[in-house]
Amino acid sequence: MVGGTTMRLRDAENYLIGLDMGTGSVGWAVTDTEGNLMHFNGQPTWGSRIFPTASTAAEARSHRGQRRRYERRRQRIVLLQGFFKDEMDKVDPDFFLRLNQSMLLLEDRDDRISSDVYALFNDPGFTDKEYYDRYPTIYHLRKRLIEDPSKADIRLVYLALHNIVKHRGNFLHQDNKKLSASNSGMVGSVEEFLNAFVDWCDNKDISTSLSGDADALDETAQKITAILEDPHISRGDKYKQFSDLLNTEKAYKKSIADQLGKAAIGYKVDFKKFFSIEGETDYSFMLSEDEKVEEFMPACPDDGQYLFEMLQKVYSAYILSGILEGAKEGETISFIKARDFDTYGKQLKTLKRLVGTHVPDAYDSFFRGKTISDDKGNSNHSYQKRGSAGYTLYDLDHGSGSYDRFKKDVVDLFEGENSKADPAVLSDPDYLQMKEGFEHERFLRRQKTSDNGAIPYQFHLEELRKICENQGKYYPFLLTEEDKLTSLVEFRIPYYVGPLTTKNAAQDGQGKNRFA
Repeated sequence: MVGGTTMRLRDAENYLIGLDMGTGSVGWAVTDTEGNLMHFNGQPTWGSRIFPTASTAAEARSHRGQRRRYERRRQRIVLLQGFFKDEMDKVDPDFFLRLNQSMLLLEDRDDRISSDVYALFNDPGFTDKEYYDRYPTIYHLRKRLIEDPSKADIRLVYLALHNIVKHRGNFLHQDNKKLSASNSGMVGSVEEFLNAFVDWCDNKDISTSLSGDADALDETAQKITAILEDPHISRGDKYKQFSDLLNTEKAYKKSIADQLGKAAIGYKVDFKKFFSIEGETDYSFMLSEDEKVEEFMPACPDDGQYLFEMLQKVYSAYILSGILEGAKEGETISFIKARDFDTYGKQLKTLKRLVGTHVPDAYDSFFRGKTISDDKGNSNHSYQKRGSAGYTLYDLDHGSGSYDRFKKDVVDLFEGENSKADPAVLSDPDYLQMKEGFEHERFLRRQKTSDNGAIPYQFHLEELRKICENQGKYYPFLLTEEDKLTSLVEFRIPYYVGPLTTKNAAQDGQGKNRFA
């Protein structure tokens, strides 16, 4: 308004448009050349518009990558079944059909197998019940095929190789051909990490006493390896000693060294803050969370990619050293896993004894619960997840965080403010040993956890070759096709290749393929 007169946009020869643009809104105003606000239809020419914040393709990319991995896994299984088909047809022509349709209801299965009671074995005297009694886990079967060279049922051989090909392990150490169950590759992983760390610090002008000192690097690698492999050092102390050995200047101790130490032993770290990544996406995660790691990789700065990859290798080697703890000379991963299964049973008995002896009133609520009933009120003896607590809930809930919750429930039961436990439990040797096991996440740890992601493919390949060697005397195709079988485990499409097909590609508005 000039001299009491409203400046109308229609009458202006020249005007200015100002925009204030944000990620979720835009503000605008129209003024004359003197900065006076204009009017249009009697209203001031200013305002704002709010709209949904744009999102990156990270989520779609993550799901797309997961679909590709599942599809390639299915392709590997189809190829494996092709190698076994001729021999399988001689013994059980419908075995693959039953296996592939095992998740379907009986009425939805192929007519040829709709009357079969069991999904795997329907032989007289050998059904799924006998199979699971003999082999409680797939590792027991793999162990048997490795240590016993006698002829095995071709279906058992297939199931063992099926598991290996399906869950073939990671490729973090793919250049280390000497990796085996007797060598976790910890020292090499730590050395590579330290070199990557020093290079990264040099590029960022961050001072560390390790820079330019090869002897100090070697010595530090040995010390860090000893710390990570020592079962008597708590996780909290491990990360502190790890970070201290990185020898960064004091200003970066907390923001860099401590974060790397935490990540290396599996604690949650804010990598967005660590690598100074802009944007609203949260990148706080543990290295055991594979999906979040996959989501983060495209966002990781180029100058931090190698450091992050080497950090993953250290974490993998650390978890692996825990898995291999107590391994005997010549043992493969299945021997260790089978022994872990037996250890789990012994530990469960220990926990039951401790509760029954020191907190008997809590035994039923901790190990039992409300059972599921059918429409007629008949119980099938399966416990309901809702309303369960203690070990019962832990046994039913396999989600992330269930182990930490269970550990807390156990400690609260014996030491919590409302605990009714006999104080004598605090000096019970079994209780003290149990607490130490919890500290290292080795007490009542399930077989199927994210820790298995730390197992490199070489461990599984080692067993596949041994099984082929033992059973190849009876099934010659295992030897003649061994190279192709091993390629199902060790072949990996380089990440930079991208989509290999446009068959299932999504299309844009013009009908053109966007991506596979």
